[in-house]
Amino acid sequence: MKIALVSCTKLKADYPCSAREMYQESTLFKKAVKFIEQKDYDDWFVLSAIFHFREKPWKSSQCIT
Repeated sequence: MKIALVSCTKLKADYPCSAREMYQESTLFKKAVKFIEQKDYDDWFVLSAIFHFREKPWKSSQCIT
């Protein structure tokens, strides 16, 4: 099983949303997700300095910072 870890980014959505949508404004995040999808990882997770290890996709009011 291949699992990828993606770093969170400074740019975040300001409403409750999925991990993919939350960081979508970030070019680096989009490139990381594209790479993961091209390499056929089984799953991926976001490492967040604020929220720690976050499973994707998640929805939570905690997404708002």
